[in-house]
Amino acid sequence: MEEESSVFGFDAGNEDKFDSEKNAIFIIENKEEIQNKIKELGVILTEEYRDKNPVIVGVLKGVVLFYADMIREIKV
Repeated sequence: MEEESSVFGFDAGNEDKFDSEKNAIFIIENKEEIQNKIKELGVILTEEYRDKNPVIVGVLKGVVLFYADMIREIKV
């Protein structure tokens, strides 16, 4: 069975495959930019998990508000 890469193109099981072209660090300066990125993630995750039942777990302190907004944008 072939391993699937993550949403951002980073295969957590093999750090040697990190593709800096697909992965970017960006600075978000205001609330509108945050909401736009959350909507982008919602679209990506909706496509990636269509016809599946994803389980979303937040492991970082303070992630609850971000995850709540992001989960609202996932249409599966």
